[in-house]
Amino acid sequence: MKKYEKIEYGYRCAAYMLFATLLLALLKFFIGWVADSLVLIADGMHSAIDTIVIFVAYLGLRISKKTPTQRFPYGYYRAESISALFISAFIIAVSMEFFYKGYKSFFEIRKINIPYIAMLTAFISVIASYLMAKYLSKVGKITNTQSLLATSNERKMDMISSMVVALAIFLDMYGIPYIEGIVTIAVASIIFRTGIMSMKDSVASLMDVCPTDIEKKIKKIIDEAEIRGYRDLRLRKAGPFIFGEVKIMVDKKMDIEKAHEVADDIECKIKEIDGIDDFITHVEPVEKEKINVAIAVNKKNFNGEPCKFGRAKYFLIAELDMEKKEIENTKFVENPYADKELHAGLAAAKLLSKYGIDAVIVREIGEISFYALKDKKIDIYSGMGGIMENIKNFYDGLLLQIKKPKKVE
Repeated sequence: MKKYEKIEYGYRCAAYMLFATLLLALLKFFIGWVADSLVLIADGMHSAIDTIVIFVAYLGLRISKKTPTQRFPYGYYRAESISALFISAFIIAVSMEFFYKGYKSFFEIRKINIPYIAMLTAFISVIASYLMAKYLSKVGKITNTQSLLATSNERKMDMISSMVVALAIFLDMYGIPYIEGIVTIAVASIIFRTGIMSMKDSVASLMDVCPTDIEKKIKKIIDEAEIRGYRDLRLRKAGPFIFGEVKIMVDKKMDIEKAHEVADDIECKIKEIDGIDDFITHVEPVEKEKINVAIAVNKKNFNGEPCKFGRAKYFLIAELDMEKKEIENTKFVENPYADKELHAGLAAAKLLSKYGIDAVIVREIGEISFYALKDKKIDIYSGMGGIMENIKNFYDGLLLQIKKPKKVE
């Protein structure tokens, strides 16, 4: 279901429930007045408050339907969260009313004129409230609408209160004291807890609290992507929808097109998660923490100097920790193509690619060798002096990167 279809679905649901709750409230008021039943009139007042609550949800969803503007580029979805907050406040107010009436009933003795009709009305209210709560919960979950879920909880409380009213009317027929007050206070406690929980969710949404269940799904998608890592994952809920962004780290040698392809793939998968309206992925190129460097040398020791790439007898391969500026591992690899008459550099470039080389340090390099290494995303640096001196300069970023084929005269 698309974004605006969800809002429209929730909007229609709120309209239906508003009409149904108003009819139920009028029925309770009328029968309560005819039967002279204070508890049924109070329950009618409860339903009347519910009508206001549902109207607030209806109004919030109506505002949410408005098209985003320049002033409100993210739309008006927070109107739904604000309405859910007001609904929660109403639920808490109703619980306070029940606390008071439950306490007050300990000191009042009343007789109902037509108890059976009054009790039947209470049972009708139980069934109607149950059906409405179930419908609101279904639509609220489908549309991910807080105000409808909050209203569904309130309808459940109305169902329980109507059951208490029916029980109270039944017990009143047999003259059993205090039961009505005790049960009413117990129900008031349940209503109060529901209101607090709904208010907590509404405030969390307005304060941009990150939805943990959605966050876990997003992290799983990002962890499976071909990236070096990520940071600054941010999510915020606006009404029934979630907006987010993240910065992903990719190897600086990765093609721009490839990097955007990876980012687009992450975004597409995340937007498939129910409730995600928009998600932005920022790409940040980063250096590797450990880099494999090959130095072209003619001697199998650390006393020599860099030489011509294709004719080097050996390649000293060093794994460097760029953060600690330490050499992790070293090994000499013989170049079997040093004496090859043609394309020695091309063959050597293919050889080094098997070792996952990130950079080479040479004294000079021919055109074919240069472009063969560049095609494999291997950086080329000009080396002068001793091997250890070149490695130190590489750590400190002092080596000159070769941008075109270089020959020493």
